[in-house]
Amino acid sequence: MMKRYEESFADFNKSLEIEPNDAFTLKCRGETSRMMKRYEESLIDFNKSLEIESNDAFTLKCRGATYRKIGKYKESLADLDRSLEIKPNDTWALDQRKLTIEKLKN
Repeated sequence: MMKRYEESFADFNKSLEIEPNDAFTLKCRGETSRMMKRYEESLIDFNKSLEIESNDAFTLKCRGATYRKIGKYKESLADLDRSLEIKPNDTWALDQRKLTIEKLKN
């Protein structure tokens, strides 16, 4: 499976060479990095994507999930809350929010 992630990552890099400020490609590469457990790289892409499209609920919830993975629970909760303001019925974001709150309580 990791080989497929690497292939996808390489394709996203090629695409970003052509169009470096493509928010969609940045968030896709960020999500691929997150699945590969490259959390810092993932955050860089999510941050850049959000500079371009600041109210993208998908990118916010992915960045929130990434923050949770690295123990930044307050940042995670802020992103997930903001994502849910944009898209209130997103079950994945709600689940990630619940997991983050559980971590904060511990």
